Amino acid sequence: MATEHTIDMIRDSKRTMLETEDIGVSLLQDLHQQRGRLIHAHDIFITWMITSERAEGSLGPCLPEGVVAS
Repeated sequence: MATEHTIDMIRDSKRTMLETEDIGVSLLQDLHQQRGRLIHAHDIFITWMITSERAEGSLGPCLPEGVVAS
């Protein structure tokens, strides 16, 4: 019957919607964690740069070869 088919389609659509929402939530949580790790790594790098600058007197020795401090 058409009504049963329609109900089944609605149920399938709802299931797909909920699965998609779960995937989206999981993805956003992963991205949030990655952002936190990147911010932490950036903070460590900046701290290292400041410490190295104070120890060396300039940024020159801290920069990769070929990069010139401005």
